[in-house]
Amino acid sequence: MGDFLLGLRENPYASKAIRRLGLPIPLPPVLRRATGPWEEKPLQDDYVIVGGAGLGRLTPAIAATLAHGGANALVAGDMDVLSLFRKEALDQGTDAHRVFPDAIDPQPRVAALVFDATGIATVPELIRLHAFFHPLVSRVRPSGRIVVLGTPPSACGLAEQAAVQQGLDGFVRSLAKEVGKKGTTAGLVQVEPGAEENLEGILRFLLSTRSAFVTGQ
Repeated sequence: MGDFLLGLRENPYASKAIRRLGLPIPLPPVLRRATGPWEEKPLQDDYVIVGGAGLGRLTPAIAATLAHGGANALVAGDMDVLSLFRKEALDQGTDAHRVFPDAIDPQPRVAALVFDATGIATVPELIRLHAFFHPLVSRVRPSGRIVVLGTPPSACGLAEQAAVQQGLDGFVRSLAKEVGKKGTTAGLVQVEPGAEENLEGILRFLLSTRSAFVTGQ
């Protein structure tokens, strides 16, 4: 059935007829997938919006990953966070600018959203997730990427922090269902304290077209 639906989706006459007739046939989105060898800069010229709970332990790794991958960073954070991204961007020939989630132009759409939730330790602080994603999810282009970064609950020192970090899993799974109809993926990466230098590889992969079938995990 999956191959049949893909065939309908790629046939412009069939897909137009289905839409006009209002038939309850869910046509899968066209996914952006890598077809060639591994690229040195898989995010070349893409725009990625980055948010979080201030300057965190993963900020340097996120900034380096985006710059090394060729992406331009749109930073929804304070000036101290922006300065880190600008330093990496300057070294790699990319750009980094400060943005405000509620005031971002609807066009052009961005390639990805990255949110560093490692600094969220209490239930009230979860409002930061909503404040970031609510106005921005619709700004992600089809076949885009959403990545949330957290801390393993077992590595949290307080029970409330562990519960909050555990809750990120459910949030990402729900988000993946919401954005999946447009071919966009959503994933959670839990980074142990002290393992920040290991983030670049997995983050680079999840933001690239090679992760088209990895979502809700």
